[in-house]
Amino acid sequence: MNPEQRLGEYLRQRTGTAAEERAALDRVLEKLRSADDEDAENFQQEFQQPSRVITPWPVWAGAAAVVLLAVLVSALFVRMVSEYASPAVLESANGKRNIEFGESVRSNNAAGLVVRLADGSRVEMRAESELSLERASDGVRIRLQQGGVIVNAAKQRHGHLYVQTKDVTVSVVGTVFLVNADEQGSRVAVIEGEVHVQQGTTLKKLLPGDQVSTNPLMVPMPLAAEIAWSRNAAAHMALLRQSLALLQQMIVVPPPPPPKRLEFEVASVKLEPRPSLNEGIRSTAIFCRGVDGIVGPQGLKGPEDLPQGRCIGRHVNLISLVAIAYDLKVPNPRLRVAGGPDWVTDAWGSGFQIEAKAEDVANATKEQLREMLQSLAADRFKLKVSPQTREADGYAFVVAKGGPKFQETSGEEQLNRKAVPRNQAFEVTVSGKASMKAFAEYMSFGFPLPDYRFADKTSLTGIYPINLSFSFQIPPPGEGGGRGGRNPDDPGGPAREALARALEEQLGLRLERAKVPEDIIVIDHAEKPTEN
Repeated sequence: MNPEQRLGEYLRQRTGTAAEERAALDRVLEKLRSADDEDAENFQQEFQQPSRVITPWPVWAGAAAVVLLAVLVSALFVRMVSEYASPAVLESANGKRNIEFGESVRSNNAAGLVVRLADGSRVEMRAESELSLERASDGVRIRLQQGGVIVNAAKQRHGHLYVQTKDVTVSVVGTVFLVNADEQGSRVAVIEGEVHVQQGTTLKKLLPGDQVSTNPLMVPMPLAAEIAWSRNAAAHMALLRQSLALLQQMIVVPPPPPPKRLEFEVASVKLEPRPSLNEGIRSTAIFCRGVDGIVGPQGLKGPEDLPQGRCIGRHVNLISLVAIAYDLKVPNPRLRVAGGPDWVTDAWGSGFQIEAKAEDVANATKEQLREMLQSLAADRFKLKVSPQTREADGYAFVVAKGGPKFQETSGEEQLNRKAVPRNQAFEVTVSGKASMKAFAEYMSFGFPLPDYRFADKTSLTGIYPINLSFSFQIPPPGEGGGRGGRNPDDPGGPAREALARALEEQLGLRLERAKVPEDIIVIDHAEKPTEN
């Protein structure tokens, strides 16, 4: 019987225990390593069975057995070589040397010692640090007795890499992280990737930028300060910033829920056309009383007996409701509300009585009541609007040739206007302090120039004192124009000319014709409500 047949028969009929067979294979490996001249003879003796009748095998079976044995021997040989090879190399200013399992490595005063593991992982040691390497059941363990290390762990394909201190175990699979160990406790921080930190029965997962301490009394430190000792500190911080950026991209932040729409607790909308001209403009408006004041048309005071937290209106058309709800500071809503069917401007045939009460009447503010009016218009009138900006003919405030005649001041912006009729004239005063932008907006749409738009083009950015007074004549009836004007195409001409003179003489400002941007509300859709 040739050796292949004998080996095949052994593999087919072997009866030893697993330990006995492993011992036999170990002896074979030892003989292969020593290259003993008696190898062939001993090889045959190792696989002799006590007197047994051998049944011949085909040649192919013997060849297969040889191949199988070669595979087993190769696997055991590789394992044996890896177990007895040096697990790491220490790199220092004095060169390189191998490190064995169980050997302590101390950095003393030499910050930046590097330990390279057999799997390609890199461990950078802080000064006055001490560590050793140990076999783990499923990989390699770095036992950090004291000091700090920065570990750049290679991707672990078949096992795990651990860092062990006296009170924490860190397990990794391809990452960059920091571990510090001192008398107070341990601190772990992640630069890239992910680590798992086990402290007693508590397991925590850390991502880039995360830190954890085993002792709550340990003072937190910025990661940049923690790694400042490293020769690669700048590269580590750049890697951290990159990791955080990638992590941010991966985080899907759900959009915040839309704010709860403010609504009246109860509201009534009834058709109430305006009966005659005997009722003034006040009777076609809606007023609300908030805890901070009255909501209503510009220049009109609400009724004194209006209850807190309520809105009441008579003969109100839709554009008036829109102007109040969206805080359009104009005496005539037609100037700032556009679009919609014809009935939205009609208080005679399509006016409405509106009464509404806020849920929290004692604390409802003017702004909250306006929002409730918007909700009421959307619910009862099916109103849909879109804000737009258009250009209108108007005038711009510019600095006159001699420069402004006021100095910059400070404080809260506030302007007051008085218009007093005297015989056939109006005397108007405007006083207070404001920015030029606020001053121009204040003068737009206001008496005595209700149809004029003004804009600020002075390039003055501060807050300034405003003291302005002017007067203009009201022509007798029949001399044209109305509203104090002799030109029917420019009814406010005398008032505008008086304002222009006063601006230049008293404030050092000049009026110029200009296209003025104007914010308006466009009604895209509206329906007449059913009474309720």
